Amino acid sequence: MNKKIRLLVMNGQKLLESQNNDSWQVDGVERSTPLKCGVYNLFNCIEAEPTEVYHGRVVHVDELYVYQQIDNKFVRHDKETLGQSVSTGDTVTISQGLCNEVGYMEQMRG
Repeated sequence: MNKKIRLLVMNGQKLLESQNNDSWQVDGVERSTPLKCGVYNLFNCIEAEPTEVYHGRVVHVDELYVYQQIDNKFVRHDKETLGQSVSTGDTVTISQGLCNEVGYMEQMRG
């Protein structure tokens, strides 16, 4: 992964940050999301393997990738290979690049 990015979820907002030298800068702010408050270090993600099955919650979608949280790790999928669009908070199963939506995760209390 070329660029270090992370999400900060707090106070009803989701901040997308990227690392610039030794400091973090805010690249975008969105309204409240159905994610639990915390820091999501997306730069620690692993690339999705086409032969694996991934089931978990979508934590971020950008122009190129879908980031999915599975337990305490993050998996990055190429957005264009998925068979449908997904949104932050969706719980999906992704197998061989095809996405099956399982359900929308309700707003977590936190």
